[in-house]
Amino acid sequence: MSNSTGRPLTLRELESMIAEGLVGVDDAVCDAWEAMRISPVRWQCSPWGDDRDGLWVIAEHDGMVVYYNEVEGGFNTSPFAERGVIAEYYCNQNSFHEFLGSLPEAREPDCWPASNGARQVPTSLAGGGEVLRRQTTYWEIGDRAGTVWRCHFKEKAEFQFREPAFTIMEIVRDHPILAHHHEAHVHLYVSSAPRDVPALLGRMKEQVALITEGWRQLGDYMNSRIDLRLGYGLLLEGPQSVVAAVEPVLDEAGVAYSVVGGRVPRGGLSALLMGRNGVVARAFRFEQLRTE
Repeated sequence: MSNSTGRPLTLRELESMIAEGLVGVDDAVCDAWEAMRISPVRWQCSPWGDDRDGLWVIAEHDGMVVYYNEVEGGFNTSPFAERGVIAEYYCNQNSFHEFLGSLPEAREPDCWPASNGARQVPTSLAGGGEVLRRQTTYWEIGDRAGTVWRCHFKEKAEFQFREPAFTIMEIVRDHPILAHHHEAHVHLYVSSAPRDVPALLGRMKEQVALITEGWRQLGDYMNSRIDLRLGYGLLLEGPQSVVAAVEPVLDEAGVAYSVVGGRVPRGGLSALLMGRNGVVARAFRFEQLRTE
């Protein structure tokens, strides 16, 4: 959620963004936030905040304030010499969650082994278990014998969580969930309209689900703003394999299109799979906590 319109941001909207950004954040980060947070108050920031009675300040720490830039739609930090006045204007468009990720408490510990993490999961977890607790940089997982493990993630790229229980856990380096990161991304533009838009979208959904084995949906890659009835514009941006799977559907529908290069791939990631749950990261580390 963001607000970068001309109207002033309400306190309720601001509090909603803060609450949304705190979801799933590590306890240490939450504690750091609680130590610096203040009741939101508007501070002067001329001339950018003059037409809205200043900008919302939400925290103070180490001679800095954290404030929300309503003009650009993002959270920023600034030094201050006088209370009530933001000394420097910044235009970063960071979400509140991204701001929290910049705190020292959010940085991952430098205690990874030289091997860069585990290549296999503990034997007791490989046979199934349950996700008990999810944090930004680790999950706590119970195996079937009642032992609780903490799985740490190094440079986590994404996660998918669908249900707590799972029957198999494994670390993989070649899997449909990784194609999003390991393949180059391309853009597909259409230049003509299909005869039957709903039918085309239905077939595209099927192909994306098929090529990704259900780990991705068409909505993950489709331009939500395109009106296919107009017959032009960016339709998809995604991994080459996903776009290639959709091309025959467009051919069958008689839609003209072109594909151009996009984002370069990000290599070296692995996926920790727990049934239909998955975490993509640079490395994983398992820590045995206790037996319940």
